[in-house]
Amino acid sequence: MGMKCIADKKHVAELLFVTVLVMIVLSWLQSCNTQKDPQQLGFIGTLSGKYSDLGLDVLEGVQLAIQEVNEEGGVKGRLIELVIKDDGGKSDQAIDAAGSLLDQGIRTIIGPNLSSVAVKLVPWCTEHNMLLVSPTVSTSTLSGIDDSLIRIIPHNGYHRAKSMAEFVKNKMQLDSGVILYDQNNAAYAEDIVIHAEKALTELGVEIKSSSFNAGKKFDYGAMVRETVSTEIDFVYLISSALDSAMFCWQLKKQQLKPVIFIRGWALTDEFYRVGNEAVEGVILLTSTIPLQEAEVFNKFSVKMLERTPRKSGKFMVYGYEAAQVILTSLVADSGNLKQVILSIKSFQGLHDKFVIDSFGDVQRPVFSVIIQEGRTVPFNPQPGSEE
Repeated sequence: MGMKCIADKKHVAELLFVTVLVMIVLSWLQSCNTQKDPQQLGFIGTLSGKYSDLGLDVLEGVQLAIQEVNEEGGVKGRLIELVIKDDGGKSDQAIDAAGSLLDQGIRTIIGPNLSSVAVKLVPWCTEHNMLLVSPTVSTSTLSGIDDSLIRIIPHNGYHRAKSMAEFVKNKMQLDSGVILYDQNNAAYAEDIVIHAEKALTELGVEIKSSSFNAGKKFDYGAMVRETVSTEIDFVYLISSALDSAMFCWQLKKQQLKPVIFIRGWALTDEFYRVGNEAVEGVILLTSTIPLQEAEVFNKFSVKMLERTPRKSGKFMVYGYEAAQVILTSLVADSGNLKQVILSIKSFQGLHDKFVIDSFGDVQRPVFSVIIQEGRTVPFNPQPGSEE
């Protein structure tokens, strides 16, 4: 009798163990079945070709923003998955990439990087009801239009050109200059040139402009000899990192000493690597100013150094902020994402707050910086400064 009782108890214990185990397994399976699918976002950027330094920097910033939100559990219980496409700096390739994303059911895209790509991609995406949040597109030809484009940097309209002209004439007291611009990104460069010529001329600055197409056998030295004389006060380079650095070297080699201005387009690691000491003293007007002492920017910089040896940072910031605009809006509402972004309007960037208007355009303050010892630092010359 005692042995039978023991056997019965053992049987009950085994049955209980199996029952508990089955419940655990069923619970685990239910959890797996109820886990939400990832929220997919697209990325279209220039990741190959001559201008790839820009796209690669932007992508680093985007990926960091997504990494951070996923480490916190994603958005409303859904992890964010980035589907990356390379446009090679070509609009037709970008449209093909957008079509591929659309086929996957992805209608929200971070990108593109180049204005020359955007002028063709934006109408296509508008027609197909796809949202583009661009970190770097700045052509004014897409401003003031109710389309699919939202951007986080200001466009190259007259307002920005006037700020540049006033800095050149009133702050630096420069009276003559030459603009050298890359016609391969005409939607960006020619846009700047038109407004810059008008604003500078209105202030009495003598200005001439010359375009170039820097192929493999392009002679930077000849271009400088043909366009820049010893009487010229400044040179304004509207070109990529590589081209801008090469022009800086030629100005140095030919012992010409104009003040050199560049556009933000040039400010990547390649500009410092190729330019080296030739880019010391180059001036830039930008929407972001170095805030190394700011806690939020310090945290961003530390995380970036953990991800990549690339140090330029500027376009990483823009990529990060573009992703944050989307992620913040996804948290706020699950409706029409464009309308959610436009209703929020004000977003906190790594340096300052920025406001997106009803057309998806943005205004941000203008800061002047100068390159010293391989990094940008704030620059505020007094009238008559020789720097």
